[in-house]
Amino acid sequence: MSMKRFCIAAAMLLLCGITGVQAQVMKAADLEKYAKERYGEKWPSSMASWGMRMTTGDESI
Repeated sequence: MSMKRFCIAAAMLLLCGITGVQAQVMKAADLEKYAKERYGEKWPSSMASWGMRMTTGDESI
């Protein structure tokens, strides 16, 4: 494989990785906005409680 092809492949992989991380950050921002609208200022404790129930398998959500 030539050096030029290697550099192009590396650049493409880097671009895909950056795009994936950016998409996750946008989704997290949207989730935070939704949580603030639904739960108000107490959304961090509400999400922590919800997360705890999800990890322990409690289905009474």
